[in-house]
Amino acid sequence: VLSFHPAKLITTGEGGAVLTDRDDLAARLRRVRHHGLRYPEAATPWRNEIDEAGHNFRLTDFQAALGSSQLAKLPRFRAARERLAQRYRARLAAMEWLELPALPPERGHGWHLFVVLLRPERLTADQDTILRALRAENIGVMLHYPLVHLHPFYRARYGCAPGLCPQAEALERRLVTLPLFPRMTDADQDDVVAALAKVLGHFSQ
Repeated sequence: VLSFHPAKLITTGEGGAVLTDRDDLAARLRRVRHHGLRYPEAATPWRNEIDEAGHNFRLTDFQAALGSSQLAKLPRFRAARERLAQRYRARLAAMEWLELPALPPERGHGWHLFVVLLRPERLTADQDTILRALRAENIGVMLHYPLVHLHPFYRARYGCAPGLCPQAEALERRLVTLPLFPRMTDADQDDVVAALAKVLGHFSQ
C-alpha cells in the first residue's frame, strides 16, 4: 500500500494506492473501493450489482490527474530529498546530542522523513521541552509517530498499556522529525541546524 499524503514523495492531496500482482485481489479491491459495485454485462453498462458491502475509497479524477503528473517529477523530488538528507547528515554529524538515521551503504532511502534520536543522557530536558523550544525558534519539528498501542482507542478497546512494547516506547521518547521537503533551500536547512545547535546546546548536560 502507498500513501499519497502531502508529506510523501508524491501526493494526490490525500489518498493512496494498493499494488498487487493477483488479478482476483485487484478485481475485489476495485469493487470495494466503489461501494461494492460490479458491472456484469459490457452491453448494459448502466446496470450494476452489489455483491458485497463496499466503501467510497476512490480518488477523484482531479486527484488522480495530480498524482499522474507528479509521477514524472518523482526522480527530481527524490534527488532533492537525497541531497538534503545527506546535507543534514554532514551538518549534524558533530552534534553530540543526536543520533542520526542508520543507512547501510548498499541500501537506498526515500527520505520521506528525516528523523533523529535525542541522546537523553547528554541533555537536561525531555523531548516535549526540546520540541517546544525548537517550535519557538520557528522550526516545524514533529513526532513521527506516536505509538499506536498507546492511543486512547487501543488502550480502551484492547487494554494496551505502557510496557507492552518497551523498546519502541524508549525510542519514541527520543524521536524528533526535522523539516524536509523538495523545495527546502540550503538557507532553510541552515536555520534548522542553527536552531538545533542553540536549543540542544542550551539543554546540554
